[in-house]
Amino acid sequence: MAKAAALPGTASANTIRVIPESTSTLGVGMVALFIVALLVPLVIQVGPLRLSFYRVVLLATFFPTVVQIFRNPSIRICSVDILVTAFTFYVALSFAVTGASVATIGIHIVETLGPYCLARAFIRTSEDFIRCARVFVLCIILTIPFALYENVTRDPIILTVLGKFLKVLPNVPHEQRFGLDRAQVVFDHPILYGLFSAGGFSFALYTWRLRSGTRPAFVAGALVGLAAFQSLSSAALVCVALQAGLFAYDRIMRAWRGRWAALLWSGGILYTVLELASNRSMAQISISFLAMNPGTAWTRLLVNEAAVEEIKKFPFFGAGLGYEWHPPSHVVTTSIDNFWLAVAFRNGYPSAALILAAALAALIVVGRVRQEDERVRACQTAFCITLASLSVSTFTVHMWNASYVLLFYLLGCALWVRDAPAAVETTVPETEEADTGSRVQYTRFASRGNSRVLAGAPPVNRTQSSAASQPASPTNHAAPLRSTGRVPPIGD
Repeated sequence: MAKAAALPGTASANTIRVIPESTSTLGVGMVALFIVALLVPLVIQVGPLRLSFYRVVLLATFFPTVVQIFRNPSIRICSVDILVTAFTFYVALSFAVTGASVATIGIHIVETLGPYCLARAFIRTSEDFIRCARVFVLCIILTIPFALYENVTRDPIILTVLGKFLKVLPNVPHEQRFGLDRAQVVFDHPILYGLFSAGGFSFALYTWRLRSGTRPAFVAGALVGLAAFQSLSSAALVCVALQAGLFAYDRIMRAWRGRWAALLWSGGILYTVLELASNRSMAQISISFLAMNPGTAWTRLLVNEAAVEEIKKFPFFGAGLGYEWHPPSHVVTTSIDNFWLAVAFRNGYPSAALILAAALAALIVVGRVRQEDERVRACQTAFCITLASLSVSTFTVHMWNASYVLLFYLLGCALWVRDAPAAVETTVPETEEADTGSRVQYTRFASRGNSRVLAGAPPVNRTQSSAASQPASPTNHAAPLRSTGRVPPIGD
């Protein structure tokens, strides 16, 4: 389906634009089920497999999702698809080389390609994107009372209650900060709850405004920020702060079309100047400022430096799972709190290069598309701000399990922008009476199916010549699987 609306700022009120409309309620429902499944802390042990609820959902939807991608002619293969697929199978190869089990390799493929393909196949329009974003934000907001209770009592009440009857995730030990307990709610660790919550901040600010207005969007954003704070994780707070800064920049400079290019150039110049002028590296400067606990900042730097030296022993396929790492005596932990470095350590430098390239390619592919529709632009901006902020913050923290699959879901959730057809514009003759009612009419100007005309838009003359009704051409714009081994992913 496609939705038609009067073009803002046009000389004639009879000019309308046909906007693609969601066509897959079942598909969006599958995506929503996946998002909700991330909040279910149940653990199902099937032989050697540890199946969390989201893994069950991914296993059930994996093959239908892949089939849908190949059957849908509107999905055009792009660089992100190639890079994510290459990363998936290169990591699978590295696991095979380092002796991982077949079950581990299979779960890796499902956890990496599964969420990516789910988003790629079933989020196909701005309406799909907005619906899924609202489900995501609502899930975050619903966790706030439970997180607050845990902050005060140190009891993850959902895990405690469900644990009396079922097998659930453990209540992991962690330190208090600001006199509050770090909330893990239903996740493996407070870090994961923080990253999950932080990932919805820009979605709340941009997509809620389209449906509910500016004030509800700010309220939703504030609640998501509160949820991220309740994890008391520096990475989550950094992620939210970056998104808030980029949102403010976007609003202040929104009249300037080249604002993002200017920001990138300014950031690049600032980085170069600081690297040349300072006696410390940018990594040292960043971690010392971003870490909530200054004592752990230098520990992280020492671990990272030791890990880089260790990777030189196995640069192509990594150390694999279960590698016994014996760092120098001055390094007091083997926890690598850097997602990109941990991927390189476990699976080799090529794997880290592929996933970094995929994230960068996703930003470029989505960000370079020029759309006049406000809804599409809001979706583009929310996606780019979220992915960029999350990519930066994960230089200070690791991602695994729920946060790992969330990353790959995010990589695929906005690539429909590249595939979306150009808006179809047509002018209704001036002699035709404008329709100011709220009834639904249909036009054949969409690229596929009928079109719904919004209230207030003029009706479409069904007897127009075929030449005037030709559709426009499509636009050419375009974690570890588990906490295993001797490289524990716990730490913040």
